[in-house]
Amino acid sequence: MKTHSAVAGMRKGVGLALAASLAAGALAFAGAAPRAHAAEISIESSKVLDLAFDGSLADTSSNAAAVAMQKGTEAYGTGINGQAFHFDGTRAIRLGTASNLQPADLTVSFWFKPSATMSGEQVFAWSKVAYNSDGWYLTSESNTSPLVLSIGPSTGQPYKVAVDAARADFFPAGQWTHVVATYDKATKQVYFYRNGERQISTVKYPAAGTATGVLGSESTSVKTLGYNGPLYNGAHANGLLDDYTLYNGVATISDVVTLTQRNTPAFDPATVAERAAAAITVQSTASVDFALPVTAINGTVISWSSSDSEVLAVDGGLATVARPAEADATVTLTAAATYGGSAPATRTFQVTVPKAGTSASIYLKETDLSDVLLEDPYLVNGNQKMVDYLLSLDPERFLYSFYTQAGLSTTAQPYGGWERTSGTRFQGHFFGHYISALSQAYATEDDAATKAALLDKLTTAVDGLAGAQTAYAAKDPTNAGYVSPFPTSVLPSGGGGLLVPFYNLHKVLAGLLDAHQQAPAALADEALSVASGFGTWVRDWAARQSNPASIPSTEYGGMNEALYELYSITEDPAHKRAAEYFDEVTLFQQLAAGQDVLDGKHANTTIPKLIGALTRYTVFTDNPHLYATLTDAEKSGLEMYRAAAANFWQIVVDDHTYANGGNSQSEHFHGANELYEHATNGRTTGYGENSTSEICNEYNMLKLTRALFQVQPDVKYADFYEHAYINAILAQQNPDTGMMTYFQPMAAGYAKVFGRETDEFWCDHGTATESFTKLGDSIYFRKGSTVYVNMFRSSVYTSEEQNLRLTQTANVPADDTVTYSVDSLDGGALADGTTLRLRVPGWIAGSASLSINGVAQDVAALEADGYLVVGVSDGDQLTYTVPAEVRVNDDSENPDWVAFTYGPVLWRPNSTATTWMRPTRRAYSCG
Repeated sequence: MKTHSAVAGMRKGVGLALAASLAAGALAFAGAAPRAHAAEISIESSKVLDLAFDGSLADTSSNAAAVAMQKGTEAYGTGINGQAFHFDGTRAIRLGTASNLQPADLTVSFWFKPSATMSGEQVFAWSKVAYNSDGWYLTSESNTSPLVLSIGPSTGQPYKVAVDAARADFFPAGQWTHVVATYDKATKQVYFYRNGERQISTVKYPAAGTATGVLGSESTSVKTLGYNGPLYNGAHANGLLDDYTLYNGVATISDVVTLTQRNTPAFDPATVAERAAAAITVQSTASVDFALPVTAINGTVISWSSSDSEVLAVDGGLATVARPAEADATVTLTAAATYGGSAPATRTFQVTVPKAGTSASIYLKETDLSDVLLEDPYLVNGNQKMVDYLLSLDPERFLYSFYTQAGLSTTAQPYGGWERTSGTRFQGHFFGHYISALSQAYATEDDAATKAALLDKLTTAVDGLAGAQTAYAAKDPTNAGYVSPFPTSVLPSGGGGLLVPFYNLHKVLAGLLDAHQQAPAALADEALSVASGFGTWVRDWAARQSNPASIPSTEYGGMNEALYELYSITEDPAHKRAAEYFDEVTLFQQLAAGQDVLDGKHANTTIPKLIGALTRYTVFTDNPHLYATLTDAEKSGLEMYRAAAANFWQIVVDDHTYANGGNSQSEHFHGANELYEHATNGRTTGYGENSTSEICNEYNMLKLTRALFQVQPDVKYADFYEHAYINAILAQQNPDTGMMTYFQPMAAGYAKVFGRETDEFWCDHGTATESFTKLGDSIYFRKGSTVYVNMFRSSVYTSEEQNLRLTQTANVPADDTVTYSVDSLDGGALADGTTLRLRVPGWIAGSASLSINGVAQDVAALEADGYLVVGVSDGDQLTYTVPAEVRVNDDSENPDWVAFTYGPVLWRPNSTATTWMRPTRRAYSCG
């Protein structure tokens, strides 16, 4: 079931404006009094049709169309303004055949009050013969597409744009809803407005080919209201329709506000602007120019001003940075948001601009794996079990197919499972994870013999890939740089049983980059050389394809993320171009606009795409040299990539997340708030109820969460990270054997199913090897002199820059008291300004308490943005109390489907069934 906001600090994103506008609309328009028309709008003289429905069908526009009944008899009810026409599911209105009812530019405005909860398709206006002939129609198509506009002809589906939302919320039964739809012939832009506020829309079928998106006109077809025309004679409307007006022009937002206020004078567009202002985010540190939003997703216009234009000048949507010479500068940016001529809603943002010459990242610094020593017994055991497992595997067996593809001989025998050499397989994927895990384990291992054994296997793996790459280049010079266990002929979609080739290759590339980061210098350089050659090959191979746009059509893992990371190291433009072949810009734009387009998408295919989007953003915004290489269009587009990642995260957490922090059923996202429906679907075999919460997804969601926190250290990210880390990642492993699950069933009555060591190698098997060799990577973060303490786990953090050793002793939530010992590394003082930020968790029961050296502190005075901000000195002893309580999580679409949490921990019933911890022979397909 969905994670409760109190469990993981999750909040509905204000950027997803629909929920707020729906609530506001329900209050404003439920029973408004009739009102005479107010001021004219800019397209008043372009009115084509004006039906007030005050007891007649008379058209009061200058055209005076001969409107009559097409089906049934006239009937009226109480309107929003006077009377309204009553559609009862059998009636339809004939507007005539005039061509002006198919205007080249289009605005249609009306009020609708459903008689009951809407079901089936209900057409408002039909000005076509067939669905794909010339003309237009406006319909409420389904429970998930409450408003759809189709424009122009096509041999198939015409140009079609829709609002994707819950129809029961968009058109609440028994309440008036004001609708405006506009179409601009020059740009083919369609906008929808509900109760005065612009809505998020999605192009369902683009204007391309025979779908011209051009609204032509003719004077022979019968135009109607209330059903889908004489040809189909169905999809009848059922409700009251009032003040239906058609224009040959495109209404502005100010026009829409006026149209709304004609019947609801209390509507204040400033409230729309306030919601947009609340959704604005601005980076807190800037060393290079950056983009600012100038238009919100609901059409609000945003203007900007700066408190210090010499350091941070603003021109439209571009903030230009001039780094000061003497010291860091803090500049206040002020956003003024207006909607349809409303009074402005303002917000201020503090942006720190580092002084010239400093090269530190503008984002939070991740702690090196070697800087954190785990002392939590559960984490230590989980890590040790994984290290033992890594050492039991033979890299030469994984290299078998890499060698054979390159024409090299080997005496090793290949592994089976998903790494098998024939049949359905995912060759190379686990090997890539294995290289990452070896690299991470090497970085954290203290035992000299174990560390040497890990390095030996890592060296074998990297040397083997380097040898295979060199041999393959001699065998196939056109594809020099390619290193793979399968031929290029299966790219990009797979073949001969080999699935998702770039997904598999991404794991190898990521492993090489991890080896470059963690291994000794010579081996690190070799790993980078192999990765660099592969990245250049990707650019060259993609450029040779007849349709490069088809490359991302098959799951490709995090190819864009890894290639952008490679580019940040090499600064080779070939690697930037290679990454861009895997950027799905249309998807990113939809998510940046706040659209939930996840229904039906493969979850573990989608999440890494957004990690890649955010990586593009951070690589360029954190490196002035690389930023300077971008075109103006690329610079202005960077913010879209960040917004896409942030909105995607919020959408998943709010509407697609179970109580354990996981997501997906049958490896896929479904509709928003359909968690109970799919986790309790009655299917108990295959991808049924047992296939919820795929752990690969949580591995990647935590990567995304971590990266978002580094960009914008909002405590909501830390809350979610802790919750999913404990209840999905740690819960994945059998602490006795070290083996891991694929899924975590969210329905009652299921046991955990753990994999086997050497003949399965699931995708979740691979991500687990990484998760359990980097268990300490997100307990601490650092920015300048500040250390963020995000999780309560016994550990020791060492920072040479601050001369700091921080020892944390914790057993939360079993014990609500955490202690911190602050010591210098050399016996002297800590670096000036050393500060701890102790997270105040979203699950806390009541208030936290803190004492320093036995002296109680005023926590209210210390708290800022979800953290207690505490300056520390050598020898300080801190005692921090974070009480927990049992809470009921009933935040799915079924309030009777509940879970219980105690602090950050999700409870499960006690079970004596041995199958809870017993590895079984069951395996699942992935893809």
